Amino acid sequence: MIQTVKARAFTITVLTMAVLVAVGIYLSFIAPKQLEMGLSVDHAYTSVDEMKKAADLIVEGTALSQKTVDYEGVLFTTSVLQVDHVLKGKLKKKEIAILETGGFDGKNHLTMEENRVMDPSRRYILFLEKYKGPVAKDAYVITGAYQGKFAVDGQRVEAPKQVNPKIETIDSKQALIQHISR
Repeated sequence: MIQTVKARAFTITVLTMAVLVAVGIYLSFIAPKQLEMGLSVDHAYTSVDEMKKAADLIVEGTALSQKTVDYEGVLFTTSVLQVDHVLKGKLKKKEIAILETGGFDGKNHLTMEENRVMDPSRRYILFLEKYKGPVAKDAYVITGAYQGKFAVDGQRVEAPKQVNPKIETIDSKQALIQHISR
């Protein structure tokens, strides 16, 4: 009887150790990770008004789809945005391409200053500038790399991380639109 209890205890201990090792290997080598890319932005904006002046276009819309590419060792994601409202500028199309640095390569999330690329099916208010470069054609980039990207959830907005406190404290869609309308 004692031998049976010892055998069961040994079996349970070995199985527990095997599960712990497998989980450790998965978390260390296989599970998706968030890789942070430190970025020195050209300009740290101090207000919505300052971003508004720099932006060619300010829109509200929903991200529909994405495509991530590796260009010279850096991930870039192009999202198709369905535009519902133009808050600044003129736009002839209802869908535009937004290019962001970062993305998901199937294994890792590359983020900029803790800001992931847009989520498909989520709404945003975006301050945009026309993109000029080799990665994408006929696309826009977010003003200040990530600073001009506000996620919309009903009447609430979520400012990007690592921005000026004056911008970071804006948490309602109405307040953001009032800042833009000034």
